[in-house]
Amino acid sequence: MDTKPPALKPGDTVGVMSTSCWVSQEDLDRARAFIEGRGYKAYIHPQATARFNQSAGDAQGKVDAFHDLLKNPDIKAIFGSRGGNRALTMLDRIDFELVRAHPKIIVGY
Repeated sequence: MDTKPPALKPGDTVGVMSTSCWVSQEDLDRARAFIEGRGYKAYIHPQATARFNQSAGDAQGKVDAFHDLLKNPDIKAIFGSRGGNRALTMLDRIDFELVRAHPKIIVGY
């Protein structure tokens, strides 16, 4: 099975989630405008606005969002809205078989 994701094409949908620290709605709106300004559609996962202390929700919520975006056939790429060491809490919870079964471009930390 080829696990290399296909290249993005104009009109494809990019899913955005927060893998580390939380981000403001204003920043997410700017990200949406940036993505859409380049000819893509943007889907901001509801998890992107989650807050738990400085983190964008808890580790399981982040992984659930990542898995949601992987399983959604309309999403062609996944962008992390903000990187940082809080993303590391996801690693031991990611279903890597799911990643392999749904190859997508993944950008961010």
